[in-house]
Amino acid sequence: MFCYCRCYRSASVSDSEPLSIPLVPFKPPQVLLKARILHDVDRGQTVEEIDQSICQAYGTTAISFPEVEYWFYWFSQGNREINVERSSQPPLTLSTLPPEILSRILGNLHVGDRMILRRVSQNFKSLSESLAPGCSSIRVVCQNSVVSVWYDGLELRYRKKEEGCRVEHPDACWGYQDKDYLQLALEELGIVMRHPGLKLEGLYLVFYGVRAKKIVIGSMKLFLRHLGHKLHTRELSIKWCDVADVLSIIPFLKPKVLETITVYPNNKESKNLRAIEKLAKLEQWRQAKNLGMMYQLLRQAIYDGPERFEQFSRIDLFHLFTKDEEVRWIEWVLKALPSIEELYFLSFYKFPTFCRTLSLEIAILSDTFDFGHAAYPIWDVQQIYDIQSTRIEDCNYEIAMERVF
Repeated sequence: MFCYCRCYRSASVSDSEPLSIPLVPFKPPQVLLKARILHDVDRGQTVEEIDQSICQAYGTTAISFPEVEYWFYWFSQGNREINVERSSQPPLTLSTLPPEILSRILGNLHVGDRMILRRVSQNFKSLSESLAPGCSSIRVVCQNSVVSVWYDGLELRYRKKEEGCRVEHPDACWGYQDKDYLQLALEELGIVMRHPGLKLEGLYLVFYGVRAKKIVIGSMKLFLRHLGHKLHTRELSIKWCDVADVLSIIPFLKPKVLETITVYPNNKESKNLRAIEKLAKLEQWRQAKNLGMMYQLLRQAIYDGPERFEQFSRIDLFHLFTKDEEVRWIEWVLKALPSIEELYFLSFYKFPTFCRTLSLEIAILSDTFDFGHAAYPIWDVQQIYDIQSTRIEDCNYEIAMERVF
C-alpha cells in the first residue's frame, strides 16, 4: 500500500534561500561529563586541556569552567566516585584547598603580601617560601629602632617596641612579644633573597645606625655565602657605610650581571682607599659599567690608579662643584679615562659659565642658558659633549656630560 504525500513550500521563502532549521546543542548528563573529566585526569591532562576538549565535543554551554575546575581537583585528590553531587560536599576553605590552588592564589600576590599569609599556617608558610619572589628590587633602610624593607613599591616596617617588635604593612599590622625587630626583618629578608628564582634589577641598602649596619651587613654576608649560587642583581647601592662593607657583599653577586655599583661611604678616606684596591681585583668590579661614588674619595682613588676605572662608561659624582680647580679635575679625568661616556654631577655654574670655566678649546654649538651643546677637538678628532643642566635648587644645577662620537 502506497501513501502519496505532497510538500508545499511557504510562499514567504524564496527558492534560493536554504531552509533554516535551528540546532539544539546536545547537553550530555553530568555523570557523563564527570566520567570524562576523571578519565582525562587519569591521563595526566591539565584542567585547561580538559575544558578545551569538552568544549570541542559538546559546545561551550555543556559545563562551565569553574565546574570543570572543581571536579578536576576533586578527582586529583584521589576521589573516584562520579555519582556524587557537588552541593552535597562541604565548601572548601583556605586550610582545605588543594596545594595547586593555594600556589595559584599565592603566586598572584605581591611578595610583601605573602609575608602576612605565611603567618596563617604552616601550609601557607611552606608554600609561600617555595614560590619565586617575583620582585625586581629590594631596598632596606635602617634607622634608629626601625627597619623598612621595600619589595618593589610595597613597604614592610619593623619597629622596636618595649616588649618585642611590631610589623607594619600598608593594610595590616601585628606584634611579636619575643622577637627583635632587626632579627625578624633579616629573617624574612633572607627568605626572599635565598630563593634561586630571585632576579633583581637593584639591591639598595641605606644605613643611619652603626649597630644596624654591622648586624645587617654581617647577616647578609652570612646567608649570601650559604646560598649555593651567586645573587642575580644588576645594581648594588650601599649608602652611609664603608667601602669595606661593599667588599664583604660584592663577591657573592653574579659577575657580568652586575652593571652598576654605588657606594656613599663615611669619611675614613685612607681605610676606604685600601678597600678600593681590593675591590678592583674582583671580577664583579672589572665587569661593571657604571660607578657612583663621592668626589673626594674617587678623585684620590683615580689619581692613585686610573687603570682600575678604565672599564666604567658612566660615573655619578655625589658632589656640588663650586671651585674652578674642581672643574679642572673634570677635564683631567675625561682625558685620563677615555672610556667615560657619561659624567653626572651637581654644579654651582650654569651651562655657559661652566663652558667658559673649562680650559679646553670649547665651541658652544647651541645654548639656551641652562643647557646646550659644546664641542672641542682632541688629536684631530672632534669629541662632542652634550652638557645639560636642570635647576635643582637656587644656584644648584645638575649637569650631565655625554660623550658622543
